[in-house]
Amino acid sequence: MTKVQAKHVLYDEILEHAIQCRTLNEHFFSRDEILEKVRAFVLSDVSQPCMIFGKSGSGKSSIMAQITIKVLEWFRNPSSVSIIIRFLGVTPLSSDIRRPLMSIIQQICILYHLAPLSPVQDSTTTEELKTILQNLFMQIPISEQLILLFDSID
Repeated sequence: MTKVQAKHVLYDEILEHAIQCRTLNEHFFSRDEILEKVRAFVLSDVSQPCMIFGKSGSGKSSIMAQITIKVLEWFRNPSSVSIIIRFLGVTPLSSDIRRPLMSIIQQICILYHLAPLSPVQDSTTTEELKTILQNLFMQIPISEQLILLFDSID
């Protein structure tokens, strides 16, 4: 796959998740108490993932979509915040964890003008992708904030 084709595929993937986010936000019923807890967590110094659990149909995906919209309001300098969201299973490229990790790596590289230390290919294993992702995280400028949101990670 050429770089131009790869960028089109990445753009299409990002667009599909943005459309899903918009659709979920159209049907969102405010859950202020949950959003406030997430806001406090995101603004804290905790470096662990925040997880939202609930039964199927309880509105977790809508909460994720709302977080995507609200998170920029939570920072003093919203231009320093980048948000990457993936609704896993919504697109063919998000049906297993490898493909979303690959597209997230590509998106991070584009956002921050970075290059992975090793090339990302279809044959790259999940463990290698995790290592590449961890290395990229270390290269993101300290003045920048990256918010990664995954829905349906079960």
